[in-house]
Amino acid sequence: MRGRVPLRHRALARIFNAMGWVANGYTAPFTSELLRSYGVRGMVERTSAIVELAALVEAELGERDGHLLLGFASLWNGCAVCSLGHVYAGNLAHFRDHGALLPLEERDLHRRMLRDTDDELFEHIEGCFQAPSDARLLGLTRRLYTIKRSGEDDGVDERPGDTEMLTAVISAYDWMNLCTIYGEGDDPPLIAFSRLNRSFGLRSRYARARATAAKGP
Repeated sequence: MRGRVPLRHRALARIFNAMGWVANGYTAPFTSELLRSYGVRGMVERTSAIVELAALVEAELGERDGHLLLGFASLWNGCAVCSLGHVYAGNLAHFRDHGALLPLEERDLHRRMLRDTDDELFEHIEGCFQAPSDARLLGLTRRLYTIKRSGEDDGVDERPGDTEMLTAVISAYDWMNLCTIYGEGDDPPLIAFSRLNRSFGLRSRYARARATAAKGP
């Protein structure tokens, strides 16, 4: 069991979280853990690398699919706060652009994380993305899951650089989740790890749409 985070790290975390709130509209619940593990310089270097990687993945796949792939990388590590945060960001992007909901809902995904096997989780994700436009995301997700499960990649790049992208995503979130998983608690906060979290109007419309869908016809 990890001990209490030192006071100096908690104080520094407040400063970094305030900066994050101003820049992105959210505070990460795992900043103290990152500081404890890597110190100030190490945390800044590593989080900067994550931000840069996320931007590259988003540029390659688009905002929605980029966040979903990052969320799936954390999902296979069992980190709810990161997997739900990126899935939420992807869902918000899709709802903003199309006015429609994806079948992959955050709280349902969390419930499944607590009860389902990895194979069952993958089958659920696979069933949520069957549209022709989802083919690239689904292909990358299959490869990501295969690598996480067996350590081997038996896929073929659909586009140059796919292997490097998947390898970088897996490596980055493997070390990131070693800290982030300690910041989620029993009920992980639902934070969109995107500047979309600043859009209260979008999040409110999305929440109302989910609530209406949950009630059924």
